[in-house]
Amino acid sequence: HYIAPADVARVVDVLDALSLEEVEAEEQLAEEVDALYEEALEEFKNSMSLAQTEEQKAKIFHNLGNTFLKSQKLQESIGAYKEALKINPNDLETKYNLSYALKQMQNQQNNQQNQQNQDQQDQNQDQNQDEQDQNQDQENKDQEEKQDQNQQNQDQQQNQQQNPEPKDEISK
Repeated sequence: HYIAPADVARVVDVLDALSLEEVEAEEQLAEEVDALYEEALEEFKNSMSLAQTEEQKAKIFHNLGNTFLKSQKLQESIGAYKEALKINPNDLETKYNLSYALKQMQNQQNNQQNQQNQDQQDQNQDQNQDEQDQNQDQENKDQEEKQDQNQQNQDQQQNQQQNPEPKDEISK
């Protein structure tokens, strides 16, 4: 089956439009979720003043930790879990969540380090390629100059052969 280029272009345009709409929808949803987490954080913080028992405070810190964790605020989540464990050191769920948040932070740091290493490697490769290109350019330039010089020498020799220099002696 033959598909005309114009039809292909229309299909590509439709796919691009769909992809853009999906990305925009995902971004909007992410913003809405972030806003809800921020609202939840404020509610948990406000509820702290209403907490009447240490157990309630521990649960609030635990929930704060969860909210921070869901919004990828790992350092804050770790701090909240630690506060909950200061109040209730036997809370296994908080211990698990703290362990999970610490592992997530370690993974994030490892990913950042890997990305930095990859960026450095890419930069080094680019620099090496630039140096190779410069060397190749210089070699090409040197080769051209050598060819030009050889051509000038050949031209000069031909010119001398066609127009010999007059001799100082007089022929007899």
